[in-house]
Amino acid sequence: MKNMGNELNEHADGLVDGLLSPVLDQLNAYWADVQGASNLNKIFYTSHLKFHLLDDLLVKMNRASMANSLEVRSPFLDHRMIEFGASLPANWKVRGRTTKWFPKVAMKIYLPSEVLSKKKDWLWNSHQAMDKGRFRCFCQK
Repeated sequence: MKNMGNELNEHADGLVDGLLSPVLDQLNAYWADVQGASNLNKIFYTSHLKFHLLDDLLVKMNRASMANSLEVRSPFLDHRMIEFGASLPANWKVRGRTTKWFPKVAMKIYLPSEVLSKKKDWLWNSHQAMDKGRFRCFCQK
C-alpha cells in the first residue's frame, strides 16, 4: 500500500502556494493603499478593516441580528470616524499594553472609571455561565 502521507506532502507545497499567493497579493495591494502611513496604521487597515471586520465580525453581527429581527448599527464604522482614527498618532491608539487609549481619555468625563478600566469580558463565557447555573437545562443529561 502506498504511503499517503508522502503523496500528500508532495502536493501540499503547490496547494499552499496556490492558496497563499492570492492572499499575499491582496495584502500587498492593501498595504500599498496606505503607503506613507505608520506601520501600526497599515496593520490596522489591512488586518482590521480589510480582513477581520469584513470577513468575520460584521458577517457574524449581521447574521445574529437578522436571526433575531434586530436592526444593528456600527457608529464607530462611519467613514468619518475611521478617517479620524486613522489620522491619530500611533501612541494615541496604543500605549504600552493599553489599547483604545484615546477613546478612553476622551470619554473620561462621561463614563465612570469602573467602565473605562474594566477588563475585556467575552460575551459568551460558557464556563462562567454554567458555574452560575445559567443554561443548566441545556447541560443536563
